[in-house]
Amino acid sequence: MARRLWIAVAACAAITVVGLVVLWPRGDAPATVDAGSLFGTRVSAVVIGNDTAPCTDDPLAGCHHVTVQIASGAHRGEETTWEVPYGPTQRTYDVGDDIYVYATTLANGTVSYEFADFRRDVPILLLVLIFVAAVIALARWKGVGAIGGLVASLLVLVGFVLPSLLRGHDAVLVALVGSSVIAFVALYLAHGINVSTTVALLATFTSLALIGVLAWVFVTASSLSGYTEDSSFVLTALGIQIDARGLLLAGI
Repeated sequence: MARRLWIAVAACAAITVVGLVVLWPRGDAPATVDAGSLFGTRVSAVVIGNDTAPCTDDPLAGCHHVTVQIASGAHRGEETTWEVPYGPTQRTYDVGDDIYVYATTLANGTVSYEFADFRRDVPILLLVLIFVAAVIALARWKGVGAIGGLVASLLVLVGFVLPSLLRGHDAVLVALVGSSVIAFVALYLAHGINVSTTVALLATFTSLALIGVLAWVFVTASSLSGYTEDSSFVLTALGIQIDARGLLLAGI
């Protein structure tokens, strides 16, 4: 029985390797619109002031006058101020907030700045460290293996799945091959190479195949196109030629 299990796993591994070779992202991705150029250069900044004063375009209304200092890029140290009207849907800024802004050089040579996002490097890194410490403390060496599997999964997504999709490869096949690689690495790293892990791995492959078939049947029967949200249209606008229905199936 064990011998048959290992033969089945070896066959799955061979199919996965063939899929990796065939779908591996080679060459440059097709040219697309540079999304970064739509907004300007993204640089870091820090909020150094937040005063209340009448709005420039409407003196009867109140605005927050937020002053920020650029912390990176060619204009590091430069200060700029923008107005933020009062309102429940407006962002709030506190002195000391680390943020990102878009810097755009205007036709007259001056630089205009616009809010991009808050910087979350430190809290996210702290959360990751707490998560890793908790997993290792609770699961010991299995926890280390699980963390290794998680890191490997991210590498597969960044190094194979996304680049392959951008090169126009079939989204469903890319998702299946990527999931297969992740299953091999994650399960064997977390639980070791043994019969019980091999059974779990084969069950995972069976589930993937079943989910793929069911997803295809019901997505087709429901006439789902994949163009269900703004992000789908953004991809098209940027010139990224991805089959939206295939991407929907891959996500499932």
